[in-house]
Amino acid sequence: MPFEYARELRVGEVAVWWNHKETISWAPVLWTFGAAVVLIVLATVIVPEFWRQPLEDLWKATVPALLPSLLLLGREWVSRRAIVVTDNSVIGFDHRGRVERLGFRNVRVIRRDIITGGVVLEGAEHKIRIPPSLADDTRSAIASQVRHTLRASQELEDQLGWFPR
Repeated sequence: MPFEYARELRVGEVAVWWNHKETISWAPVLWTFGAAVVLIVLATVIVPEFWRQPLEDLWKATVPALLPSLLLLGREWVSRRAIVVTDNSVIGFDHRGRVERLGFRNVRVIRRDIITGGVVLEGAEHKIRIPPSLADDTRSAIASQVRHTLRASQELEDQLGWFPR
């Protein structure tokens, strides 16, 4: 485990699992960009005077075709982060270096994350975003730690059925 992650562990706390997403997955971005290029080429074939229109009107036709790839690039940029599962909590490190810690018993809501496409764990004061590439392994690591524990009487809002019980 890198030192900057290990510094966040408390004395006697055991790191069960950790992983990080450091790079952008370029495949989906390139596929959507390629689809946009195909659309623009088709528009050029069907309407040859497409490129003769003024620049003010040209961007209105090309930007909507390129927007999905820009949104995917933004999603990939924001989902770069590291997740550490300890014996009693989840620690998230975002791409800016900010750290959030959420104990298993403090998880209140689990929902789909619109920003990263993964899962977000929400507590009373903290929120941890888990990107899709790390979600399954994070869930397995949490399951290994909460397998033999009893849940308190507080209700957990988990519409996804993601949090192990």
